[in-house]
Amino acid sequence: MPPKLLGAALAACLIAPSVARAEKLVEPSSDHEFESAPTYQGMAFQCPAAGIRKKAIIKVYAIAFCLEKGKAAETLAAAKGAAGGAVDEDNQKFFDALRDAKVGKAADMYFVRNVGKEKIAEAYEETLKKALGEDDKEGQAKFLAMVARDVKEGEHIVLTTSPEGTIHMTIGGEDKSMSDPKVAQHIWNAWLGPEGVSHSLKAALAKSAK
Repeated sequence: MPPKLLGAALAACLIAPSVARAEKLVEPSSDHEFESAPTYQGMAFQCPAAGIRKKAIIKVYAIAFCLEKGKAAETLAAAKGAAGGAVDEDNQKFFDALRDAKVGKAADMYFVRNVGKEKIAEAYEETLKKALGEDDKEGQAKFLAMVARDVKEGEHIVLTTSPEGTIHMTIGGEDKSMSDPKVAQHIWNAWLGPEGVSHSLKAALAKSAK
C-alpha cells in the first residue's frame, strides 16, 4: 500500500473509536454509556440528558431521558419558552412543559444493583397517587401490574410513552404494554415532577435546553 494510503488508513483506525464514543451518552456518576439515538418500540429517539437515581447515597440506576427524534430540539425550545426563557433545575414550569409535550418520550434505566419488584412498583405507585389521587384507579393498577419481576444488576427498564397514551415497559427485554393517556402523562412526574428522583437528570436536561 502506498505510504499516503497507509497513513490515511491508520488515521481512520485511530479516529473511529472517538467517533463511536461521541455517539454515546455517558452518565458520569456510574460511567454507564447509553445510546444517544436509540430506537424503542419501532420509534427513533434522541436522548439529550442522563442522570443517576440514588436512594440516600446508594446508587440505584442510571437513566437516560429521550424525546422523539426530529422533535427533541423543538420540544426543549418550547419548554424553555413556557418557562420564561430562563432554565435551570429549579424552574418547574420547564419540566411541566416537557411532561405535557405531545411527543414520544422514553426513559432507559440501567440498574447498578438488584431491586425487588415491590420496591419499583411502590415508587411508581407513589408518583401516580400524588398526581392522580383516586382518579383512574384502574389505569394506575394496570400500570403497576406491568412491574412483573425483580430487576437484577446490569439489567434495563425501558419505559416509553406515545403522544396518544400508549405505554410500553420493557424489563430485561420482556415487554408489556397498555394504553392510558393519564398514566402516560403523569408517570413522568417520577423524574420531571417537583419531587423528581434524579436531581442530576433535571440539571442535565436544563443544561441541554440552554
